[in-house]
Amino acid sequence: MDKIILQITSGRGPAECCLLVAKILEQVLKEACKKNLTGNLLVTEVGPQRGTFHSVTLELKGDHASDYAKEWLGSILWVMQRYCVKILIKF
Repeated sequence: MDKIILQITSGRGPAECCLLVAKILEQVLKEACKKNLTGNLLVTEVGPQRGTFHSVTLELKGDHASDYAKEWLGSILWVMQRYCVKILIKF
């Protein structure tokens, strides 16, 4: 049985990056389950908004866990459009 520790972090990014950490964690665990791997959260650092994380550290166990983790090695560039709202006030 293979075992590996994987860290997902937002680095010094803003709240949007912390949201991405949560989304990636969700995706990693979903895919790991399909590959008959078990995921165990070891450490979480909560982000500024509900449901976000600055970083998470998880352990993946199962056959070929390290091969699966290699698919997630590296940096991810996520571009999120910010929405600006103009408020017009008439006097």
